[in-house]
This record gives sequence, structure tokens and C-alpha cells, in this order.
Amino acid sequence: MLQTQHLSVARAQAWNSAMVIAEAGVEEAMAHLNSGVSTNSLAVNGWASRGGGVYEKTNSLKDSYYVVDIKIGPAVTNRDPVIVSAAYVPGPLSKPKVSRTVQVSTKSKVLGGAPGGMVSSSMIDLNGVISIDSFDSANTNYSTGGRYDPAKARDNTQLSTMSSAVGAIDIGNGTVKGYAHSTRWDRCRQWRDRRCGLGRYQKGRV
Repeated sequence: MLQTQHLSVARAQAWNSAMVIAEAGVEEAMAHLNSGVSTNSLAVNGWASRGGGVYEKTNSLKDSYYVVDIKIGPAVTNRDPVIVSAAYVPGPLSKPKVSRTVQVSTKSKVLGGAPGGMVSSSMIDLNGVISIDSFDSANTNYSTGGRYDPAKARDNTQLSTMSSAVGAIDIGNGTVKGYAHSTRWDRCRQWRDRRCGLGRYQKGRV
């Protein structure tokens, strides 16, 4: 009876430990997805392509380890990547390893507050021939191999400041291909190669 109880407790501890190791694998995958890599080039930083939209990495933590996969199409039908992390920890009383698998469906991050690829708490000064534009890594018309291509740049950038001061956005001789926002969400649109408001930004100025 005591041996059975001891085995049950030890297995429960191994089971709980496996969850921690599996979660470490999920964290590894999330860090990779949020590192700025494109889903077209996930086989970097120790990640290996297994084909068919599956990218895998194995990591050991003392006598335990995890095998974590990032799955994109065609491996999954989800729009965003799916993470599958399998943990393996020592079993109780020299028993076989205990394994536990966790699956996480990711989704694109929704940013709160001011919109923009560039957001400032104070004045923005673009003097010095600075150009800001945008690209779409999922569309070959607006990127090359999932990476930025200046020849395919779009005019959907977002430039924002939290300041409400007059002249908080000074475009100067810079170029903003997209929108410029103040805290009142004043907006200025620039189409393609036209400049968006020479000199200081003013409400309604194009």
C-alpha cells in the first residue's frame, strides 16, 4: 500500500514537472515567432524544417527535454502558427519517461493605444532626408521572400506621437508614405512618391 502511494505521488510530481518543461517549449516557440522572423524563413536560430510546414527544435533541461514544433500551412489550416510542445521527464522509480504534450493556437497581436510602426511620446522630427514606408511579408507583390524590398514598398505606414503640442510632428524634408497621427488623430495621407506635408505637420494638410 505504501509503495503504491509513493509511486502515485512520484508520478504526480513527474506529471507536473512535464507541464513546466512543455511550457518552456511553448515559450521558446513564442520567442522565435516574436523575434521578427518571417513565417517564410522560420528555419533559423536552431530551428529545423521538417517539411510540410513543420519547424522543430529540441532543448534539454538537465535530465528532461522538450521537442517543440511550429506548424504553419499546409501542416495546419489555421491562419496563424500552431505550437505543439512535447515534454519528456524521468519517470518515478526508474520507470520509463513521462511525456506530456501541449498545443497552442497563436493569433496576431492586437496593439492598443496609438497606432504605428513608429510611436513617440514626444516630438517627431524627420529632417535629414528620412523616408518611412511599409511592406507586407505575406504578399509577394509587396515583399521579396517575405522580406522588405524598397522597390515594392507600400504607402500604409503609421507614424504616431502621443504629444498634443503644436508641431509635434515635423516632417521637414523627410517622407512619410502613409499616415501621421497626433493624439487628436489628425491625419495626413501621402500617396506613393508625393510628400506628406512639407515643413511642420498641420491638421488636414496634404
